[in-house]
Amino acid sequence: MKTIQYTLRNVPPDIDTYLRREAKRLGRSLNKVAVDYLTLSANEHVEMGKLVEAFNKPTSGHWIDEFAMRGTVDDSTKKILKEQEKLDKQRMKREF
Repeated sequence: MKTIQYTLRNVPPDIDTYLRREAKRLGRSLNKVAVDYLTLSANEHVEMGKLVEAFNKPTSGHWIDEFAMRGTVDDSTKKILKEQEKLDKQRMKREF
């Protein structure tokens, strides 16, 4: 399989610290750990997309969103999820 090289910029310090700690703990290179985590995350989204497609619902991009769309979350939890979404948007604005 052909591999592709990436250059990542603006990695948040807490993510950098975590990945470096995991690389050391596992005895692997930082690159290997980062690729493994990217792969896991991408595969999670791909699998969720397949599941959502099977139920003929549009994918929103995150498993918790899909869980909330199923109507199995009470109103107080929905309120908390909305607040978290606002915080996530604010954080994204600060980071980029």
